[in-house]
Amino acid sequence: MKKEVTILGINGGFGALFSRLLFNRSELTINGVDLGDTIHPSGNCSRYIPADVRADNQALQLIISTSEIIIICLPEDVCYKFLALYNRYISQTALIIDTISVKREVASIYVKNGFNAVSLNPMFGPDLSVGGKNIIVIKFKESQLSDWFISLLKKWKLHIVYTTSEEHDKMSSLIQVATHAAIMAFGITLNNSDISMTELLKMATPPFSNLSALFGRIISGNQKVYWNIQKENVYASEIRKVLINNLIALDKSIDQENEEDFNKLIEAKTQDQKEIFKELSSRFFLSVEPKKRDFIIK
Repeated sequence: MKKEVTILGINGGFGALFSRLLFNRSELTINGVDLGDTIHPSGNCSRYIPADVRADNQALQLIISTSEIIIICLPEDVCYKFLALYNRYISQTALIIDTISVKREVASIYVKNGFNAVSLNPMFGPDLSVGGKNIIVIKFKESQLSDWFISLLKKWKLHIVYTTSEEHDKMSSLIQVATHAAIMAFGITLNNSDISMTELLKMATPPFSNLSALFGRIISGNQKVYWNIQKENVYASEIRKVLINNLIALDKSIDQENEEDFNKLIEAKTQDQKEIFKELSSRFFLSVEPKKRDFIIK
């Protein structure tokens, strides 16, 4: 008998991605749910239900109650409203899968309700190929369904990193919060400059071009995701202040012409950092055309 899978937010990037990855599996029937009247061309499902998961909907209640797997690809606030409204319709044997960026609150919901869940954080955009990419996996209870789904992640050649919700949010404050904040501060600086990007690119170095490209990805992507990463993570405010204070310290060392302090600030503090920064630097050099390498650090 086929397993019934319901994807909430199927018209979004990750909803559509999971629908494509799962659609051709003969043991599954895919239901898609989203606000639009029809499914987006990037997605695949056997049955599409236009519905707002933040409101009572009898058709949705029935689908949720019969689904063995529920994949939630929704913004944080919408996800929490759905779980508050529909948790009583979710079978205790069903598997819930989510892709929200911050895990603390959703973890407490899963534990409180005794749900069997796999909470994911794909560390890549849904428009990229999945092979070789990192994906964070947090397991709440274990079952044959959760083992089956994790086996699919492996089959899709994703690199799985298992964490707890607390470990996830703490590491994400550096991997996502600090990284995105630094890129956005750089991009805001460019936005407020009186020099056009056209002129700047005429003499750009690879680091400048790469940071500009990363900022371009943020502002052309789903900005709600970046907002949620900065807003919902309990460690976010603290890590942004650390980032700001480090820039102030760097600025101070230069204003005071203290080269010793400047060097101490940027020096790697552990052997692990030294080795990995060196390795990452080497990879970056190899990815740049040989004729451009002389300009990388300018």
